[in-house]
Amino acid sequence: MKLELRMLGVRQLNLLPAMANLIQDKAEMIANAADAAAGDPFGHRVESGRGTRRVRSAVITDTHKAMYMEARFRTLTSSIRAGRG
Repeated sequence: MKLELRMLGVRQLNLLPAMANLIQDKAEMIANAADAAAGDPFGHRVESGRGTRRVRSAVITDTHKAMYMEARFRTLTSSIRAGRG
């Protein structure tokens, strides 16, 4: 069996609201894990957007404590695996 992906179809999948919700949920999971690791419940925020080809989300350090904990202990970087679950 041969599977052929069409780029237009992949682009349409990447722009679906369900995909946006999935990406948003994964980013929130990462932000929550980073907040727990940094000991700062409001240390990270999630920003989401939609481009012409895909949806995206970013987890951003929002407090000085979260920034320090990321710089010193890589709390956000090490929390990325929380989004894989």
